[in-house]
Amino acid sequence: MLRASRAGLLWVAPCALALAQPAPPLPRLMTAAGLQALPVARPAEVLAYGDAPAQRIEIFLPPARTEGQRLPVVVALDGNCWRAGADGLGRLRPAATALAERGIAVWAVGYRGIGDEGGGHPGTYADVAAALDRLADEAEARGLDPRRVVLLGHGTGGHLALWAALRHRIPRASPLAPARPPLRARGVVLAGALADIEREAPLIRARCGFEAGERLADPAARAPFADVSPVALLPIGAPVAIHLGVYDGFATPETGLALAQAIRRGGDAAELALAPNAGAYELIAPGTRAFEPVMAAIERFLR
Repeated sequence: MLRASRAGLLWVAPCALALAQPAPPLPRLMTAAGLQALPVARPAEVLAYGDAPAQRIEIFLPPARTEGQRLPVVVALDGNCWRAGADGLGRLRPAATALAERGIAVWAVGYRGIGDEGGGHPGTYADVAAALDRLADEAEARGLDPRRVVLLGHGTGGHLALWAALRHRIPRASPLAPARPPLRARGVVLAGALADIEREAPLIRARCGFEAGERLADPAARAPFADVSPVALLPIGAPVAIHLGVYDGFATPETGLALAQAIRRGGDAAELALAPNAGAYELIAPGTRAFEPVMAAIERFLR
């Protein structure tokens, strides 16, 4: 840019002008505590599917329903680095409450994490599989529609949600192979999710503090990630919606783009949406602008 001065015209570098402008303030992001402070309904029922305290399912149902109505279902999984003791069910309750208010049943799954006896590989996966099988077994008796199921994964729970949608692709020789045809999802919605555990192993090591190949896969296997990496098991045969907050420091836009591209290469439809002024928790927090596109994707897949 040229600017007049007493000596004539003075060149002012554009970058200097940009640096002179005050930077816009960073948004105030929601925390886990803020998410869990949101109003929630009590689950209609809590089911145990194993002896461990973490092996439980919280069921949320609409406040009113038509007699004989079969309800669509969202199976929800939270993550927090797959750790034991993380209150994933607590973080899912606000979204579960909002979904139930819109006429959708929620099957929120707790599972043994790393640090629990039996958690990690293969126990965590076995728990998720058992919770999905329980839904298939009890859907009719509970008035739920097993043909209208969407998997919702938040954080590292996105890895488990995407994996659950691919159980029918697990090799028969794997100890995680289903003994019967598993429940099939109409779609998968990932909110602030990290799902490609093989590609993102360095990030998992840096942020979660452990080696993905040792805790989330079978290090003794010739191909440790073959039966636990969703990308290795593609295609699903159902669409995937990936929603990310631009200020999420874990599941970043770059990781989301790489995942969407891998899903598309595998033969499935994948969409990627970035929420401005949002981190990870806004995506599952009713009342935020970032939550509505997540809800819209769920409702679209359930139609």
